[in-house]
Amino acid sequence: MPELEFFLKKLKNALQLPAPTAQAPLAELLSLDPQKHHIPRLQAELQNVTSEKLSDDIDALKLFDNGWPGLEQAVLTYLVFVRDFNPWSTLDSIDLMIKYFSDLAVAMGNIEFSKYLLSTLAQTTAMIVPLTKTVDLKLMLVNKRKMDFPRLSHVSGILLKAMNNLRADTDIALPSHRDKQTLLILLSAKLCSTYFFIGSPMLCNNIFSNISTLKLNSSYIPRAQLLRYRFLVGKYHFTQSSMLNAFHHFSWCLENCHTNASPAIFVTLLKYLIPCGILVGRILNMEFLKKLNQFKLNGLGHELIVLYEPLIRHFRNGDIYNFTILLKKNESFFRKTGILLPLIQRSRILLLRNLTLKVYRLNPGKTIAMAKINVALNLSLQPEQAARNFGAGYSYYMYDADGGVDDSFVENVLVALTDQNLVKGKVAPVSKSVVVAKTDTFPNVYELYKVKYPLDPKDGWLDSK
Repeated sequence: MPELEFFLKKLKNALQLPAPTAQAPLAELLSLDPQKHHIPRLQAELQNVTSEKLSDDIDALKLFDNGWPGLEQAVLTYLVFVRDFNPWSTLDSIDLMIKYFSDLAVAMGNIEFSKYLLSTLAQTTAMIVPLTKTVDLKLMLVNKRKMDFPRLSHVSGILLKAMNNLRADTDIALPSHRDKQTLLILLSAKLCSTYFFIGSPMLCNNIFSNISTLKLNSSYIPRAQLLRYRFLVGKYHFTQSSMLNAFHHFSWCLENCHTNASPAIFVTLLKYLIPCGILVGRILNMEFLKKLNQFKLNGLGHELIVLYEPLIRHFRNGDIYNFTILLKKNESFFRKTGILLPLIQRSRILLLRNLTLKVYRLNPGKTIAMAKINVALNLSLQPEQAARNFGAGYSYYMYDADGGVDDSFVENVLVALTDQNLVKGKVAPVSKSVVVAKTDTFPNVYELYKVKYPLDPKDGWLDSK
């Protein structure tokens, strides 16, 4: 039997099966993987077959009584890909693959029959996105351009189209549609990851908002898919300086990460969880990280320990100068991860709070003398040393203490701390002191922020039981 006839017969037979049973054989038949056995044989036979002849052969199958033209177009595009692709060049073949991917996304617009193609779309997405990324990166290198992702941007539009076609099913939130929910979350995570890669993280907000309106039950979605999705939700909140929201999702990911997950997954998560925890008052226990590094991370967490152990120590002590010096020394790491500016900006008030707490613990009482805070600030800021180490190019690291630490500077610091309720008390300029509350003088930062910065309600479905 000719290869094309055999292929079309297998396709028709698969589509006559119930959708759950048909998904695997269809994904095998419509795979872009050139190592699939049917592809080289089919390619050889198709060399002298026109696209018009292929279209007629597909039409003659009368798939679903020709009631799903999107499927017929996707099958045609697939066969054109098999006929024309160059097995030795991804660059020569990528546009054929993207065209097939696009037609596959359009085919998902048939709500009744799209369930047949769920596995096919999932595996095609898993292949197309990294290949497109590789092609764009290589072309950027050749053309000496930066942040130029024409094909990847196009693929993101196709992913969005596929997502919207899945969302159009008004019954998608039902337990019987768990397979569609799983694919929807997979596509959403892949799309948001792509947005981050091409430098457009703000576009993720629309994706998260659209998903939240579906009122899905997160317990229906496989844990692995949910973890990828929630990590990206957390990463988005982190970029928007919504640290409490980010920490909520990052900590969930750590708690729910499978014990057999790769060390790289843990390390990627910890790169964001640790600084985020610092900025919301939930500092990761370094002993826990050391044990995790020893028994789970295969030593991959060593860099994080070297970076964060002294940073956390300086943070707890309110040692502003040494905290900032560490940021400067490791600027490339923090900048690459996108956490440099949040650590510089958001840590300042907490460093001052920790410094004031240290002074208070050394001299507990009803008041805190400004003179003692003045001494502590001079030791912590080291204005002269800072001026030598942070030149004009590093002015964003500097605290506004160019004229040294005087009474006015100290008073401003204490007013800021009391205004934000990080210290419960009242600044008394006349007596040059702070009259502090008898109880809960230094409120728990995390509990304080939980009240001040409530979680985003559109993420609430992720915590549904």
